[in-house]
Amino acid sequence: MGSYEKDTAFGKRDTIEFEAFEAGYETEESEPEDRSRDKRIRRRNRKKKMRKRLLPTLMILIALAAGCFAFAKSAYFNVETIAVSNNEYYTDEQIIKLSKVKTKVNLFSVKRSSVEKELIKDPYIKNAEVTYRLPDTVKIKVTERVERAAVRYDGKYYIIDGFGSVLAVREDKPDITRVIKLTVEEGKEGEPLSVKENSMYTKTLNMLNAASRTTARFTAVWVTDTSVKAYVYKNLYVRGTPEDIQKCIESGKLEAVLYDLTEKGIRNGMVRIGKDEYCVFSPKN
Repeated sequence: MGSYEKDTAFGKRDTIEFEAFEAGYETEESEPEDRSRDKRIRRRNRKKKMRKRLLPTLMILIALAAGCFAFAKSAYFNVETIAVSNNEYYTDEQIIKLSKVKTKVNLFSVKRSSVEKELIKDPYIKNAEVTYRLPDTVKIKVTERVERAAVRYDGKYYIIDGFGSVLAVREDKPDITRVIKLTVEEGKEGEPLSVKENSMYTKTLNMLNAASRTTARFTAVWVTDTSVKAYVYKNLYVRGTPEDIQKCIESGKLEAVLYDLTEKGIRNGMVRIGKDEYCVFSPKN
């Protein structure tokens, strides 16, 4: 075997078998670099094995997703029923027509937010909630605005809710409380009614809202600069300021007086309302 000789600093010779060196045996200097290389190789091998194991799983997941998508688009999920709830003013059929939801279309093609926005475009619908019931039903729940009064002006009736929003403008006489002698400045459907006598209008509306929570009902309300005449019957009315009448309504005194008059069959006269819930009936008006 050949050998390699080298003088040391102390004059001694160290023999290194160069054949072993050339054959690739590690020296102390090469060990760290070779270990790092081995680690990289092992890491790459582990990644390759992991990719091989994950590929079948990934393919299965893709196939399942494609199958679910195809199933969701199938006729099994076609709309067969449109269920409407919480509606009083509009019929089920009218709500469905307003929603523009059709049967025989895929349930998941019905965009719930779009249907809700379409419904609340109508002044009578305050809120709408659209949900699915699998596999074939669209559920529509609405909250409607309630007609509180009709302000008569220039041959038209402006139907308003309890907040003063215009629900409709009609020419025929409605079967709700008519408010007379107000000057309408602007009244567009879906927007607040604007009147010249805004203070009396607001107070009268508050009075009518209070009456709606009781059995007290008025067929018409004549508004003046300082007071109102709220008609119960053609010849029986309540007179006072809207604020004083509202207080008597909320205390129950006016309701008690009107109930007593109804029981006695009295339909002529005036109920005078004053300060401190003063409430007295007079047969002469």
